[in-house]
Amino acid sequence: MEWTNSRAKGANAELPISAEIIANLWYVIDDQGFIYSLRIALYVAGGSDEAKLELLNSRAYLDYLVARQFPIPARYGTSFVQDDGSKTKFAVIHHNSLATIGGADQLFFDGLGEMGKDLPAQTRLAIPESPMIKITSLVAQPNGELIPFDAIRSG
Repeated sequence: MEWTNSRAKGANAELPISAEIIANLWYVIDDQGFIYSLRIALYVAGGSDEAKLELLNSRAYLDYLVARQFPIPARYGTSFVQDDGSKTKFAVIHHNSLATIGGADQLFFDGLGEMGKDLPAQTRLAIPESPMIKITSLVAQPNGELIPFDAIRSG
């Protein structure tokens, strides 16, 4: 493997006042509508809100491939009742249940908290209490491939 060095042109060591941590969030959904995995990628961005959203949008359809994975929080697990009346709880939540928990963003609080704890000690930034986010659903294909939901075409 050959490494390539990258040098920023005109880079400034000072963070802009508007610099903050923003996040792309993905949830993986199966063909039955169950969400079974989460992914998170953090970025540092400055500038206007529109510029930050543009960055999130530009990375949403690629960075899920290397984003950090998280399970569905246990409190949102789904219990399935067996024929004998016994219950088994799985770390999944049905897509139709997102409204009852307050929206898809609720699934990501634990993961964002973990990522906040993992930030390097040298950073002056923290994940904001209400970070700018973009949430994208990823549909699991039978072959294991993940496709962003709005990238699926019919016919």
